[in-house]
Amino acid sequence: MHYLEQELRQLVKQDEQIFRFVEEGCLDGIWYWDLEKPENEWMSPKMWETLGCDPSTKRHLVSEWQDLIHPDDLATAIENFNSHCRDPNAKYDQYVRYRNGSDWTWVRCRGIAIRNKEGKPIRMLGAHVDVTEIKTLQLETAVQRRELEERNQELSVFAHAASHDLQSPVKSMLGIISLMKEDASENDHTDLEENIQHLETLALRTQRLTNALLTIGRIQNTAPMKKLGRVGSFTEKVWQEVAEEYEFDKQSLEFVGLNQELNVDHDMFELMLRNILSNCIKYRHPDRNLKIRVAWAEDQVSRRLEIEDNGCGMTLEQCKESTIFFKRFHSASDIEGSGLGLGIVRQIAKRHGASVRLEPKLPFGLKVVVCFDGEES
Repeated sequence: MHYLEQELRQLVKQDEQIFRFVEEGCLDGIWYWDLEKPENEWMSPKMWETLGCDPSTKRHLVSEWQDLIHPDDLATAIENFNSHCRDPNAKYDQYVRYRNGSDWTWVRCRGIAIRNKEGKPIRMLGAHVDVTEIKTLQLETAVQRRELEERNQELSVFAHAASHDLQSPVKSMLGIISLMKEDASENDHTDLEENIQHLETLALRTQRLTNALLTIGRIQNTAPMKKLGRVGSFTEKVWQEVAEEYEFDKQSLEFVGLNQELNVDHDMFELMLRNILSNCIKYRHPDRNLKIRVAWAEDQVSRRLEIEDNGCGMTLEQCKESTIFFKRFHSASDIEGSGLGLGIVRQIAKRHGASVRLEPKLPFGLKVVVCFDGEES
């Protein structure tokens, strides 16, 4: 043994300050457990301080910390303890969570059994190291990585669908232009007006699509500028604009309990409402007078904005697929739209920690539910 190691070992035996320095300078607490009287366990003051406790209020009993440790981690620790007692080569080493006020403190907990001559464990020496900061960073990184993977997957699907939907009207326009050139060379202008109308329709469709793509890009790349606003005020303003745009009866809308204030980006929130309410009008049933009901609901489970109509509705399977970008259940020639509206609604909700789900409304119609408790759709 090196002479300096021998000297240090002797100092630890003789000078209590050396032991305290090792404990406080390198560890966040130690404990020493009597396995022959398992209710007795000495815990250092530093250990209790790490867990946010006053050491003077704690007794040296196992029961003092067992209510603080996370139940799942306690089960892991017990399993590792039993394995280590059976086999010294099985390490007692795990990460556990302790309740610290309203938060959790992450601790790397390691230990070694002290055995008698027969090899029976009679004591257990353990050491704690606070790894909360590291664990928090790991968890945040894992969440960010998962979100990035989801966004990359969405972007891949989105790019493919966008390419397909943009190519379709462009090809049609090029085809019409080719026909117009042929007619012009033959001085035949009989179909010119009809072809111009087709071009205008396709150009407007392409314009709507590109505008929607720009909107999605802005939503995904701009941090929401949140401030308080009353749900009823948003709804009244948007419905006024939508009803005038579609020349529709403003009395078709019913408000229920919309005094709730939300901390949202006003422009994004109004865009979300515009897309939903516009869909209510576009997908109204031809044999029924349109009725739309906008209501705020909350309980112990969630807070919800519910918008329902008596229109054409959707099947349950269609509801599940409805917020996918470019997913359409009607021909673009029958009902105008880009297939991006509900996808935009979903993106805005996600930017506010909310979610969107659609429910078939019996006997007919559709309900759009925006949940502001962060639940998955």
